Amino acid sequence: MDKEVIKPTENGRLMAGYCISFETMKMFGTLNESETLQEMITLFSTSQEFSDIQLRVSEKRALNALNASKTHSTIRFPLSGKIKSGSMKVNCLIQAQLGCLPVTDFPLVQDTAKIFRIGLRLVKCYSDLQRSKKTLSSVLTALLLVQCFKAKLWENSLYVSRQLENIGECSIMLQLFTASLMTF
Repeated sequence: MDKEVIKPTENGRLMAGYCISFETMKMFGTLNESETLQEMITLFSTSQEFSDIQLRVSEKRALNALNASKTHSTIRFPLSGKIKSGSMKVNCLIQAQLGCLPVTDFPLVQDTAKIFRIGLRLVKCYSDLQRSKKTLSSVLTALLLVQCFKAKLWENSLYVSRQLENIGECSIMLQLFTASLMTF
């Protein structure tokens, strides 16, 4: 309070500005600020905002194939065991989208879109929170995660052309490849 006027703390301002739940902000407060990208994705996938995303029995086969398969590409940081919870589903779908892995099941596509709408708010809030603390490693990881969520690609992806709207992936990849350009 300041002269009978209630002012929010920095955490409260961020929580209200990004529409983040109190439980998620408490989780942000428990982080030790040296988490890796893998640990951050795992933590974000357990946040309160994703509590309404449920694992359906019909989705388990597709998600487990994305998690661990001997025949096609899998997610970057495979989860141990089978997919058996909503947070594991969120984690798997985040990594599948960032890795440009095909998700053809329509409910999973809808869930992925919802996850990225909510997830972008979460990572931006976390990034702003870390910038106020001024710890370089956590700021770098947070900004890297914001970049990944905005582009819907990993930071070192070969599919950078997907960031260009209204341009076909195949045509731009062919043009970039023939010009020997692999990055922007």
